Amino acid sequence: MAHHAVQTGQPVWTTTICDVLNAKILPTVNAMKGILAGLGMETDDPEYNQWLEARLVLEATEMRQKLAAKALQDASNRRVRRVRPMRTVVRRED
Repeated sequence: MAHHAVQTGQPVWTTTICDVLNAKILPTVNAMKGILAGLGMETDDPEYNQWLEARLVLEATEMRQKLAAKALQDASNRRVRRVRPMRTVVRRED
């Protein structure tokens, strides 16, 4: 795949291909184009753009998960302030 991708002008590292296929990383747009070129797809194939759109969906999902995790972590680190009852001085009436 990597050799074929280089021949088509979309070079991609073999390790990147392995990491993507093993679901270790999300490929960049250029890496995705290289993988598709390595598979023999051309830019005018109908599935080519579908693969790129699916990659964008995965990227957006990953970003949403990171933001949600960050918000949860920030919320758990906040100090909880408890409302204390007001102390009023009560004077005896004589």
